Amino acid sequence: MDIQKQFTDRVSPSILKAQVTLPFEPTIAAYRVWESELPVLNPKVADRLFSESIQALLSTDMQAADKFGIAEEAQSCLSRLLAGCKRSIEGAKLPLPTKQTEISSELLNVLSDFNSVYMDVICSSDFLAVEKASDEDSASPVFPDQQKGLVIFRALEFLSTSQFLKALIYKSPESEFWNYVNALFSLAEQLQLHQISYPMLSEKKVSSAENEFKKIHLFHLARTNRFRQREIETIHTILAEQTVDVLLSNNHDDSFDFYVDVAAPSAITHTSALPQSNNNIRFLNNECLIQYMLSDDIIAPERHGAISLISSKPLLTKKTIQMLLPSWSTTQSRQASRQSQSDEVLVYPGFDSIIKALVNKQKTPTDNKKTNPSKTPIGFGVSDLELIPIDSSGHHHNAINSSSAINKMLKASSENELSSNSIWRTKKPVKFGEKGEEMGAEINDSSLQGLRFTLSSDNKSLLNASDIIGIKTKTQSLQLAIIRRMNNLTNGDVSVGVEMMSPQLKIASIKFHDKEKAAKPVIFLQGIPAINQPDAIISPLLLENLNEDIVIKSNNKTSYYSIDKIIATNQVFTHYSVSKQVNVD
Repeated sequence: MDIQKQFTDRVSPSILKAQVTLPFEPTIAAYRVWESELPVLNPKVADRLFSESIQALLSTDMQAADKFGIAEEAQSCLSRLLAGCKRSIEGAKLPLPTKQTEISSELLNVLSDFNSVYMDVICSSDFLAVEKASDEDSASPVFPDQQKGLVIFRALEFLSTSQFLKALIYKSPESEFWNYVNALFSLAEQLQLHQISYPMLSEKKVSSAENEFKKIHLFHLARTNRFRQREIETIHTILAEQTVDVLLSNNHDDSFDFYVDVAAPSAITHTSALPQSNNNIRFLNNECLIQYMLSDDIIAPERHGAISLISSKPLLTKKTIQMLLPSWSTTQSRQASRQSQSDEVLVYPGFDSIIKALVNKQKTPTDNKKTNPSKTPIGFGVSDLELIPIDSSGHHHNAINSSSAINKMLKASSENELSSNSIWRTKKPVKFGEKGEEMGAEINDSSLQGLRFTLSSDNKSLLNASDIIGIKTKTQSLQLAIIRRMNNLTNGDVSVGVEMMSPQLKIASIKFHDKEKAAKPVIFLQGIPAINQPDAIISPLLLENLNEDIVIKSNNKTSYYSIDKIIATNQVFTHYSVSKQVNVD
């Protein structure tokens, strides 16, 4: 089959063209004039106009070479947008505020449209066409090989940039992403253009279609939703520098741990799941990358017990490297696919909410206030008595002691259309959350290690990435989880992805040796000896002294634990491992 037709049949159905009028004449000179007139002092308007112009460039019927020339001319403007967007979302809490959401969404749309422009050029009849000279004895290609390679490289670079930007805001690529990546690399390989180097967009570096292909797949393997933004940027920088040493081959041996089927719309996979080999399989050997990650060059130095990340070289902490290395050297830890699930769940946002839920769980029926069954309501003998509050917003107020206050309440009540039906009828409860309380959510899917649920827009301000939350379904007890991913949905709700930490929670307390300090509650996590997981506690405090005692009271029995070490810490909580004190009652 013809190489270009094979590529076109694979990708062209997903290239969407909007009917937008090009705001300048279809020439490079006209574009330069138009760009110079953009309202640079109003970035939001400038970004929108630039986005619309790229959509128009995609849909305009013009020579492919002219379309390519204008797109290349627009790269400097795109680089400025990228830099501004990165500054805007750097260090931002998730989910992103409205302004930052608009900026990132607009730029992701621009990157998608740019990618579509270059793919449209590849699909055009001119891309592999030969143009005859006037004497008809000689002919030259409309796109020389160097330009063909640049078009394919640029499309892959846009996909890589989009993947990186989405990782910074903890979003996943679209469904067609891997089809584009593998189709573009396969085309470059067939045209023998995959190893030609080109200057990159926003960096003073060069790369090739093959290196971008390897970088995209290895970045996916890193599972960056586990890391902070600064660590994600560092991982991306490391891959940009080191993928040139990652070997790519058509032949498999024991040194190749991963493979990609370039004919399939799928990401990189460990060779343990290798199907019957065929000509479309490409194997990756990243041994040099692993050796680099194990070297002292990449480890952030410790100074006075603190980590120093100030360096011109990319640096990562030992803990981050330990989390990252298994992803690049062994089978992914979550092999089971997500299972669709639709179920209601109670979410307890934050440490205080979890503690309160555990306290309520420990209460017995006798702890509740007893009622006297012999005491019956007094009847007034009025058959049609209708009770309506004076003011729905004031029924919790203290007793009204002045006539002016009563008049004010009566005037307010006259503006509300109230009746016994609207007040006393049974209504479906809507759980709105607050710190120290619970809120309702709906599970979308689950896996062996976590689940994804949707929250009402009224509750999204209560959660942030890296927060701990409690989760309770109808069939399971309260479980502890940590938020790994948060995405704003189009309807305003929030999709939350969590990693489950422990299914068995208890309340414990830190008993300070300083008698003037009151005991502080912590969450106790039961260890799992079979997988060498120790007993642990979760505390909102970062303790200066690890020699404090941990006390657990259960069934009139008291157990004492000592703190061993810090497992992990962030701005929200600290995770400590603990050991039981055997000779203490």
